[in-house]
Amino acid sequence: MHERTLTRIDIWRAIGVVAAVLVLALAAILLYASPDSSDVKFSIDGLQSRSPLGTPPRAEREFKLTMEVPADRTDLNNDWLREAQSSVSRALIEDLALRVWAAPGLTGNPYEVDAESTQIVMRDFYIDSQNDDLLDNAIAMRLRYRFDNADGLDGHEAAPTVRRHFPFRAEVQAKVDRDELGDGFSVSNESRLEFRVEASPFSDGGLPPPAPWPLDDVLPIALSGLFEDLPTTPGALLARALDETGLSGQIDLKVTLVAVSSRTRLHMNMVTEYGSGPNPEQAFILSLDRTDVYDGPGYMEYLEIARLGNIPRPRPVGTFYEMEIEFERNVSTMLDEVIAGGGSASASLLRDAFIEDQQRVREVVGDVFAAMDIRTSGGNRSKYQRASDLLAP
Repeated sequence: MHERTLTRIDIWRAIGVVAAVLVLALAAILLYASPDSSDVKFSIDGLQSRSPLGTPPRAEREFKLTMEVPADRTDLNNDWLREAQSSVSRALIEDLALRVWAAPGLTGNPYEVDAESTQIVMRDFYIDSQNDDLLDNAIAMRLRYRFDNADGLDGHEAAPTVRRHFPFRAEVQAKVDRDELGDGFSVSNESRLEFRVEASPFSDGGLPPPAPWPLDDVLPIALSGLFEDLPTTPGALLARALDETGLSGQIDLKVTLVAVSSRTRLHMNMVTEYGSGPNPEQAFILSLDRTDVYDGPGYMEYLEIARLGNIPRPRPVGTFYEMEIEFERNVSTMLDEVIAGGGSASASLLRDAFIEDQQRVREVVGDVFAAMDIRTSGGNRSKYQRASDLLAP
C-alpha cells in the first residue's frame, strides 16, 4: 500500500466540506424552528369570542389602475417613478385651477397637492391556508414591513440586528368583504395591528414591541391572530370572513408569497372638520407601486439561510406596476362614523363629493400615463391576487 501525505489543499478541502455540512445542518434546524411552522393555529371560532386589540375595521375605498408598461420599459427605476408622480402632481394642480371640484365647494377649503412625492419600500408576507381559502374569497392577510428605501431593506436582510437598517414600521393587516364596483373602484373592510405608539392599543403608557420586529416574534401574531394571547382586530376580522365562507375550528396558515414594493406616494390634502389621526388633512393618497413577487416558502428559506451569511435575494418570479388612488382613512373614517350615527346630511353630501373628486383624480392620472404611452385600465384584482397570478403554474 502507498501512503499519501495530506497537502494543505487537502486539509482546506476537508475543512470546507465540514463547514458546508455544518451550515446545511444549522439551516435545517433554523427552518424546522421557523415561525411559519404548523404548530401555530388560527382559531376561527376562538378569535370571535373576545374583544380584539388593534384598529377597528374601516371602509377602504380605492381605485386600482393596472399599468401596461411597454416591453422596452419594463424595468422602471425609482427615479422614473418619482418623475411620473411629479407629472401627476403638476397635472392635478393645473386641473384644480381650471375646473371646479366637488369637495372644495362644500368645505370652502382648497385641495393642496404635494409638490414632491416620497418613496418607501414595503415587504409584505401574504399568508393563506393550504387550500388557498383567502385567495379564493378575495381576502388578504399580510404582515407588512416599511423601510425608508431599498438599501434599508437590503441592509436589514444582510444584517438584521444593525439599527440603521431597521424598518420604521410594521403591522398586520386584514382586508375582507371586497366589492368590485367597476372601472377599478372597490370597497373593502380593512383592519390593522400597527406596532407604533399612535395606533390602538398602544400608547406612551403601553408601548408596542420595539423595532426591528423580528419575524420569529411577529409572524406568529399574523398566523394565529393573537397578540399576547388576545385576539387582534385583523385576526378577528379574518375569522369572521372565513366563518362566513363556511369554515370553522382551527386552520393552519402559512406564508404563500412575499411582495416587495417600491412605493412612490403623493397626497392631496384638505382641512376639514372630519380630519383624524396623525395626518388629519390627508384626503387622498396616490401610490405608484413597482412590485416584485417571490415564492413564499423560497423567500422564507432565503431569510433563514441569510442568518448564516450575506447571500443575494432570489430573483423575483415576476414584476407588475399599478397605481392606487385611495380615499384616505384620516378623513373617510370620521365621515363614515358620523353618517352611521345618524349625523347631519352635510356629512353624507361631503362624502359623496370626495368620491366624485376621487373619480376625477382617476381621470387625470389616466391622462398623464396615456401621454407617456402607458395604458392604464381599471384593475379588478387585489395586490395579493395579482401577485398570486404570477406564481400560478
